[in-house]
Amino acid sequence: MSDLVSEDTKIGADGAVTGTLYRVSGMTAYGEGEQEGHYFPLLLDEKYADKGITVKRDGTVRASKVKDLDWVLYVPDTGVSFTFETEEDGVFLTLTFSGATLA
Repeated sequence: MSDLVSEDTKIGADGAVTGTLYRVSGMTAYGEGEQEGHYFPLLLDEKYADKGITVKRDGTVRASKVKDLDWVLYVPDTGVSFTFETEEDGVFLTLTFSGATLA
């Protein structure tokens, strides 16, 4: 997914994403208005492989998947946050992008 983010892009222990997210187009799996912009690829830990995962962007449910560890998040601006949760574990990851650069 190096065409989406710079090599130095990382997630800090507090969930803060740093690095550069590149602007791309042609993301046809996304709805209208989200097919061009900035995206963040994420591979979740294997311990979530058999769990239903719900992702919220700024508190609004954006997606739910069962047994899927690969995610690509649409990041409209650096003020956005994403939470990942399961019924069993509750919120297990919150990502913020205030330290990221959208190029």
